[in-house]
Amino acid sequence: MPDPDVCRARQVQADLYECLVKNPHRCRYAQAYGYGFFCRHPERKEIVARTEAAGKQRRQK
Repeated sequence: MPDPDVCRARQVQADLYECLVKNPHRCRYAQAYGYGFFCRHPERKEIVARTEAAGKQRRQK
């Protein structure tokens, strides 16, 4: 799995995930598209879940 301190993504559509990493061009799973990047990591659903959980923890503090 990617580094949990760095890797972030959000689900845009059913099978479309936006990469939220600061420098996504360094990730081999980041697919450039227009002005953004999509996450193509095989475990991207887990990455999205971890990203959402981290956001909830920050809001609770």
